Amino acid sequence: MWISRLPSSCDGFTIVHLSDLRLDLDTSLTAMIEERIRDLNYDICVIMSDYRASTSRDFSVCRTELQKLFPSFKTSVFGVFGNHDFIAMVPQLEASEVRMLLNESIVIQSDSQRIHLAGIDDPYFYRREYFEKALEDVQKGASRFSYPIFQKYSDERRQRVST
Repeated sequence: MWISRLPSSCDGFTIVHLSDLRLDLDTSLTAMIEERIRDLNYDICVIMSDYRASTSRDFSVCRTELQKLFPSFKTSVFGVFGNHDFIAMVPQLEASEVRMLLNESIVIQSDSQRIHLAGIDDPYFYRREYFEKALEDVQKGASRFSYPIFQKYSDERRQRVST
């Protein structure tokens, strides 16, 4: 994960980062994830990329497993899509209080500091360049966590928005 200009007041700010869960592959994974995060102390949770294994099957198994997982989270949960995830999943996720970041950023207040959390969709699958759109509301020089799907893509685009 890329951290730009982290203010000293954010030292110790902790993110639980779950990626590529693909909960419909093996439903026993849900209980294992719950067990691992249960006793963690963290400020926010980000679930990123590929909530399900299939790109075309029904989302219901994944949704059921996510519903089992949500009570384990102690703080705000944010989501970023990957190439297996589709816009039709958003209402169900947001109804479960997952704040989906669809090529956009939000501000997280940590003590007196503001941190921008940006979620950027899969640029190769969707054939769009949304890096700049996701960061358009972020002030130059502000602290930000960026969650792009592909590191190579992120490195290429980061140069344009890093000042």
